[in-house]
Amino acid sequence: MGFLVIDLGTSNCRAVFIDEGGNCNKEERAPVKVSIKGPYAEIDTDEAWKTVCVLVKRLLRNVPSKDIDVVGIGALLGYVYLDSKDQPIKPAFIWMDTRADREALEMTKFFSEDFIYAVTGRRISPELLAPQIRWSSKHDNGVFRKIRRIIGLKDELIRRLTGEIVTDYSHMNYSMLCDYRNGKVDDAFVAWTGLKRYPLPNAVPAQTIIGEVNRSASVLTGLPQGIPVICGTSDGTAAMYGGGILVPNTAVLVSGTTDVLMALTARPLSGCDSLLSINTGMIVDTYAVGGASGLAGGTLRPLSALFGMEVSNLIEQAEKIPAGSEGLLLLPGFTGERSPYWKSYLSGGVLGWTPTHGPAHFTRALFESCSYRILRWLLTLRKTKINIGKVNIVGGGSRINLWNQIKADVCGISLTQPREIEATALGIALLCRLGVDKEALPEKLSESWIVPQCEFSPDERRHAYYGELFALFEHCLENVDEIYWDLEKIQLREHPEQ
Repeated sequence: MGFLVIDLGTSNCRAVFIDEGGNCNKEERAPVKVSIKGPYAEIDTDEAWKTVCVLVKRLLRNVPSKDIDVVGIGALLGYVYLDSKDQPIKPAFIWMDTRADREALEMTKFFSEDFIYAVTGRRISPELLAPQIRWSSKHDNGVFRKIRRIIGLKDELIRRLTGEIVTDYSHMNYSMLCDYRNGKVDDAFVAWTGLKRYPLPNAVPAQTIIGEVNRSASVLTGLPQGIPVICGTSDGTAAMYGGGILVPNTAVLVSGTTDVLMALTARPLSGCDSLLSINTGMIVDTYAVGGASGLAGGTLRPLSALFGMEVSNLIEQAEKIPAGSEGLLLLPGFTGERSPYWKSYLSGGVLGWTPTHGPAHFTRALFESCSYRILRWLLTLRKTKINIGKVNIVGGGSRINLWNQIKADVCGISLTQPREIEATALGIALLCRLGVDKEALPEKLSESWIVPQCEFSPDERRHAYYGELFALFEHCLENVDEIYWDLEKIQLREHPEQ
């Protein structure tokens, strides 16, 4: 039994063949083009589909199509507006898009933050669907009037592959239009967006077989017509299952463009001060609880450009810098702070910069500040009485051993790196297996596929030292709001002639 997985991420798209033992045997990858203009962040769906087709054809040169039993897709969080003919109206907007910042604030005033969180299980933020629809109704009415349905970016690839229009629980959760506890549509939220009816298709579990490769997709990809296709899910959600969230008492940290940390619980959450997000679990009567940060590993690229150095050189030099970066403290949210601080307007900042600080200091300070977010997540999970026995760390960022050690030292907990760190693809493959093998037990399958490789244990002295810096970091975040608000107001004014 074998699985073809499409993993469309923020930086790269991968086509991967994974066997029934959870081994990633062959893969092809290509860069993803994200259009970023000010607060707008979009992906052209035609270009994304072309990339998928090219990668699958390449993969099939080395993998016999007869070995592929199921196809699954995971993609970065984004949404696609469809017209009356079920065709995309415009490019997909993705999680980095903050154009609906004011609409997100408007939603909290119209309802209340507590009510929104009680229903949806998450704090409102501008990249989520409800404020984006509201923004379109106010600022892009030509597009808004054409909307007949809305699906995820992953769902758009599924539509082109099978002709079916479906979505999964993850995209339902991130729509901000449904009650996370029962999936029921909240008509008041829908009406607030300006739409007359709920725009998403009915959600099904990610492992559900929803169709098969159609004739058109077969011609474009080289895949035989008729191969079953599962619903799939967002890349962050898939990575949780590929990272071991189904193993009891295990939290999963996906270290990539952003950091995402989740743990599984069988009960609704309380006592988290609305800092964590709650997603419908892929297994019946479970919830995945945690959060997705602002930029983390994704900040290394602009840092590299700023200093004119390769990322690998920055990391190598940062290993020589002591804990605390010799007094340099960064605010890492280049595109705003998401969970756990929920300040979309709060971009990057630097404190304590002196002539003695160089590129290596900035790199280590970046690793440290991103790790403080993770500590806040873990402290909040403990407050909710969710028992975390261990943390598995996966994703591209987990290749950086220095960063792994800093995370362990900051958080005071051991981190386990599995053999396979590209967890999104593994998670989708696991869901493929569950979709066709009804006898498979999710927990047992997860334990057999996700094999520990190495561990990073915390140093007690460094952990105590970082505790002081963590308090300072949070104090700073709590007291700079007005500075950022005023800075934004000044930038919105007409600039004087140069």
